Amino acid sequence: HPAPSNVVPFPGAQKRIQPPSDLTSEELRIFSTVIRNHAPSHFAERDKPLLVAYCGAVNLAALYARNRDDDGARKMSRQVAKLVAILADRLRLDSQGFRPGR
Repeated sequence: HPAPSNVVPFPGAQKRIQPPSDLTSEELRIFSTVIRNHAPSHFAERDKPLLVAYCGAVNLAALYARNRDDDGARKMSRQVAKLVAILADRLRLDSQGFRPGR
């Protein structure tokens, strides 16, 4: 019969949410940065869809920023910046979170 384990589960320990497998490499980088800059308890599994949308919006903001000379890209950049701000607020991201242009 196996010896008793000396490992005691710590109820406060929480695993960080994991990224979905369909993120682009840039979205995965953003996801990882945001997760790393917050306590493991900050995000719940139910936050994942908002976090994925946030990563996509931040990525889009960076793409539009590279095309500032185009009027359409400038307009879309402003719209995406609003979306990023709304999602960041919903996700309770602090100043340590990932923001476009960082």
